[in-house]
Amino acid sequence: MARSLARQQAADGEGASTLITCQVSGAADDYDARAIARSVISSSLLKALSTAATPTGPRGQRRRQRPPPDEQMLEAAGLHHTEAMPRAGRAPELDPDKLQIAIAGTTVFKGTPCSSTATPCGPRWRRRVLIRLHSASARSGEAFGCDLTEAYVVENAEYTT
Repeated sequence: MARSLARQQAADGEGASTLITCQVSGAADDYDARAIARSVISSSLLKALSTAATPTGPRGQRRRQRPPPDEQMLEAAGLHHTEAMPRAGRAPELDPDKLQIAIAGTTVFKGTPCSSTATPCGPRWRRRVLIRLHSASARSGEAFGCDLTEAYVVENAEYTT
């Protein structure tokens, strides 16, 4: 039920037209997997690409180079604050040679960008991003978000204080 509510909340974002799901597998532990998934979902680049329906593997792969998760993100991923504090600022271990990114079933990165990255997948791509890290422990996590539409930008630009 909690998963269903999280999906509904993400799909019902201001101006949202598409639900984005990011599933991460092969992480060192569940918290790293969830933190990575949340980081990907919160990427403005991914949200904008989702609106345009134009996946780009190399740019998406670079998003993994975002700053390491902070204490708040680790707590949101389910880690108690006493455990989140020492882990904050530590980037999850990723081996780019083993990293795989698939968008709507099309592999766009597998150690290096795949040739399919130049071909837009159309509207169906926006549904799911899969990231495989291939670590020894194979833990997984999932996060939900929505696209960044012009309607969202316009609606929020009109706010005055």
